Amino acid sequence: MLRKLVLCLSLCHCVLSVTAHAQTGLYPYGSFDNVGFDTIDRGSLNVHFAIPVVTKAGRGIGFSYQLVYDGLVWSPVNASGVATWTPSPGFGLRGELNEGLVGYISYFSQQIKCFPPDGGSWYWDYTDRNYVYNDQFGVSHPFAYSYNDCTGTTTGSGVGTDGSGFSFDGNVVTSPDGKTINAPFNSQTSSGSITDPNGNYITNHGDGTFTDTLGGHT
Repeated sequence: MLRKLVLCLSLCHCVLSVTAHAQTGLYPYGSFDNVGFDTIDRGSLNVHFAIPVVTKAGRGIGFSYQLVYDGLVWSPVNASGVATWTPSPGFGLRGELNEGLVGYISYFSQQIKCFPPDGGSWYWDYTDRNYVYNDQFGVSHPFAYSYNDCTGTTTGSGVGTDGSGFSFDGNVVTSPDGKTINAPFNSQTSSGSITDPNGNYITNHGDGTFTDTLGGHT
């Protein structure tokens, strides 16, 4: 009986483990083993370590830049009921600004016909939808938001549909703790900025240089 119970639990664990993309980094509510220099994710067995480069205290928001490595190369993703091995977006060595809060925003554009209200000739334009904020852990946060280029109107509240607390206004993402994240669109570049509720900010220019609220360069 005990052997059957152990087998059942093992099978359940395998099924659950392929239903979502494994996260990398030290994400909230994760289970980790810190064995010294590196940290191991008990769920995905990802090996993570960080090497501090520059750390400066700030007024409202500090500056932290570090070299980060995640060893998870592949992880199973469930697409349309079929689990497939997919390259992990967080794999490898990279520079990370303030715990990587910039990330990037992805969306889908569909070409549509536009008919002017004055009865003029129709023309082609786009409607933009499926906006998603992809954070530093490789986790996607979809928003209830779409934009019609023909009419210049938006649909949806911009609130994250995953219950994470992130929101989107068509330009920037707001984190649950009130920080404004100016992330690149449809590009996984490192450029972007983070602004706290008091207006203090840090800008990553994407070329290895950074600017803080006082205009200081790093």
